[in-house]
Amino acid sequence: MESTISSSLFFCFHFDPHVFYLGSSLRRKSRRMQKRSLTKALILRLSSIGDILLTTPFLRRLHSTFPNVEIHFVVRKEFQSLIQTNPHISKTISIDIAKGIRGLYEVNTQLREEGFDAVFDLHNNHRTRLLRKGISSNVHVIRKETFKRFAFVHFHQNYFRSIEPLPERHVATAKEFGIVSDSNGPELFLTDDISEQTLRRLTDSGWKEGCIWIALCPGSKHFTKRWPEERFAELREILLRNPDICLLILGGDEDVDIAGRLVGSRTDGRIVNFTGKLNLLETACAMDHCDVVVANDSGLMHMATARNIPVVALFGSTVREFGFFPYNSNSHILQVDGLSCRPCSHIGRASCPKKHFRCLTEIDADHVAASVFTLLHHK
Repeated sequence: MESTISSSLFFCFHFDPHVFYLGSSLRRKSRRMQKRSLTKALILRLSSIGDILLTTPFLRRLHSTFPNVEIHFVVRKEFQSLIQTNPHISKTISIDIAKGIRGLYEVNTQLREEGFDAVFDLHNNHRTRLLRKGISSNVHVIRKETFKRFAFVHFHQNYFRSIEPLPERHVATAKEFGIVSDSNGPELFLTDDISEQTLRRLTDSGWKEGCIWIALCPGSKHFTKRWPEERFAELREILLRNPDICLLILGGDEDVDIAGRLVGSRTDGRIVNFTGKLNLLETACAMDHCDVVVANDSGLMHMATARNIPVVALFGSTVREFGFFPYNSNSHILQVDGLSCRPCSHIGRASCPKKHFRCLTEIDADHVAASVFTLLHHK
């Protein structure tokens, strides 16, 4: 009896798995073929400026592959304007995080009634995991490379085999639908009304036609992503030696003080300060009237690339491997290579853990100015 059982088990072990494998393979292939038909998709990316703009290549390719697809996008209300005019999006749903978990459940209930063919979670945090719950069995989640980032930041072990920009990781979530990346960068769409309104405000504040306008964006959320204020002051002096150059300073409310110091006591009208005076779309409109933008690793850096403005991007505590460098754009990236302490964070820190802040203090103003002039020459 034992021999018979053993023989039967042996037979099943060698034969049945083969049949099971073929059946599973056919079922997987069948599911893939079914999923290639996409009529209604949900995109989740709640924040922030740069991260949201970096989803736009994916939106473009999704809509290009499925011209009739209905795309809904969930975003925090303070960033909704960045995608509200995007022609690839059918509907935006805003999240008010002040409402807490109750607000998330309310939106989840609303989303469950929509009947989405697929959900693409391009954020993958605790909020989006709650938002996507029960909406669809066809959920695709971005690969955040958490372990590799942790190893690089805390042990300086680089396990990234290649550089994969964030927009390409977005596209990878939909590879089974036949979606591939293109050679274009992020997009930010503006209306004529906003453009005309912003130009009037610029003109009323001393905007001069015929100048070469350079935008300076000295802000960033985290200290270790901000080029020092004294370096921006040095750059200001170098650029203004050219009598044809004027400067536009852009940023949010948190950048008002540094912008004021950069303007100083100048009264010649060659520096126009709009820091804290414009909303997101108006800031993008102002950039449209600039020849080059100089920005830290920040949302405004990505905004410049989304408006196809040449940008000098200054990187400190983060590195290219994390995927947030300017994407498919006309840019010069300045960073200090060879520092054993870099990266010290994947998002930025409130202070330099080594106290020397070499990653940004060693980027000198002459080097940045040279990049500005190179971009101007090739524009």
